[in-house]
Amino acid sequence: TLNYLENKPFEKFKGEPLLWCNHLAKKLKCNLINESRGQGSNDRIVRKVTDFVLNNNMKDVFIVIQFTWPERLEYINSDGNYESFNWEKDIDAHKYYLNDYSNHYFNKKSFHNVINLHHHLKSVGVKHLCFFGPGFMREVFNEKKYKSHIDNSNFILDISFRELQTDYIATDDLHPGKQSHIDMAELIYNRLKDEETFKEH
Repeated sequence: TLNYLENKPFEKFKGEPLLWCNHLAKKLKCNLINESRGQGSNDRIVRKVTDFVLNNNMKDVFIVIQFTWPERLEYINSDGNYESFNWEKDIDAHKYYLNDYSNHYFNKKSFHNVINLHHHLKSVGVKHLCFFGPGFMREVFNEKKYKSHIDNSNFILDISFRELQTDYIATDDLHPGKQSHIDMAELIYNRLKDEETFKEH
């Protein structure tokens, strides 16, 4: 679980976490399982959510997913552990990831990840809500081509986290700051507060 600490972004520490998911869980009065990781990828999101659904009883579980930037990827290292990297920034990446078509390929790959994970969750009856970190991904899923292939009730399509953002972790780190996490939690809460999953709490 990643926690927010002023001037030390995304470090683990003892104390109250300040990410949107922690604020949201508190408002909904429910238990939180946070599988997020800083600089994670949509590949990792699909893997972690799918594994969680396969290995757990999903009764009374509601999954909220924040999709991230397509250039973030993951691979398995020689020790058999998953690692993340950014194909746009990692100069040691294989040439496969660094050519004139890479941006188009990985954007489309992320769009497919969103659709496939969404339909998997729908097919097994897992309640979920998805939203986007980057604004351009939200815009893409507002296009008829993609919007017609998702259940809009499972998505926040009117605003992304980046578009909602009003502050930053630090002047040299443009990730959302404390107020932005509070605002994102409030936005999601207003979408979920009437869900049957949370009415009993």
